[in-house]
Amino acid sequence: MAIPRIRAAVLALHWQVNVIRPEGFFGPMLAAPVAASGVVPRAVRLHAAAAERGLPVAFLRFTIPVGEGGLVRNTGFMRSVAAAQTDFRPESPGTQLIPEMAEQPTAVFDNQKLSGWRTVRCPNGSMSRASTRCS
Repeated sequence: MAIPRIRAAVLALHWQVNVIRPEGFFGPMLAAPVAASGVVPRAVRLHAAAAERGLPVAFLRFTIPVGEGGLVRNTGFMRSVAAAQTDFRPESPGTQLIPEMAEQPTAVFDNQKLSGWRTVRCPNGSMSRASTRCS
């Protein structure tokens, strides 16, 4: 009996300046605890180990394109992000991957949800579930 090949990937969410760095939108709230935790160097090692073993490393960025894409303002948190949406444009400095991880992605996807299991816009402009491949 043949054993089906297991497909796996590392899904790296929100490793962007707005979330991780002091100068980012959430920096005043998140940068110090992130730095104190030591999670960034551990995640860099995890991504590198996965890539060395041939696993794709897919990064998801939280961005807000002009027109707001799929942004839903259903919480105070999301309303505050919507109010500052120019800080979350795909080309803005805050949405860029942190320097330690900038060279690690196999692919980068943008979405307007806090969950990586939502629909994302693929590089070719089509829409796909983050848990599936872009065509």
